[in-house]
Amino acid sequence: GFVDACPLLGLPAPDAQAVRRTVGGTLEEIYIASVGPLPDRDTFARFREAYHDSIDPVSCEMTRFFPETRAALSKMKDMGLTLCIVTNKQARFAREPLEKAGLLKYFDRIVGRDEMPAPKPDPRGILRLAGEISLSPRQIVFCGDSLFDARAAQNAGIPFAAVLTGQTTREEFLPYRPF
Repeated sequence: GFVDACPLLGLPAPDAQAVRRTVGGTLEEIYIASVGPLPDRDTFARFREAYHDSIDPVSCEMTRFFPETRAALSKMKDMGLTLCIVTNKQARFAREPLEKAGLLKYFDRIVGRDEMPAPKPDPRGILRLAGEISLSPRQIVFCGDSLFDARAAQNAGIPFAAVLTGQTTREEFLPYRPF
């Protein structure tokens, strides 16, 4: 994906680990953290196109779920919880793998970057979703595996539960007071 798109535009391939640390951010944020300052608008548009050309065909195929996922989601639904996803990716990149794995039925709503006024850590996507499903911020726990998620929860004024299966460490989450 990202690492593959850089050489197509004559950019040095960034360190794959550096790119992994930016998962959850926007393409612009990943670019800045991995490559450096954004290029001019036309060059970045070509980069975005090259990135999507490389990742779109395989994105759903690359998604894997832990063996415990189905049981955990089923238990949460049995408890009466409303489960939603807010992602900086287009919604279809979350929806399609869930559907393929038979897990989509556990989610009440998926909101992607294509439906949010601004990407996380901007809280408006979360808060708008809360309004759509008639929940106050006090009724929500936002779970996530990136600092973008932690900052989004903080910006929305809602509790945050850190998920440690991603690239972000426990220590990095501590300033956000996760539980």
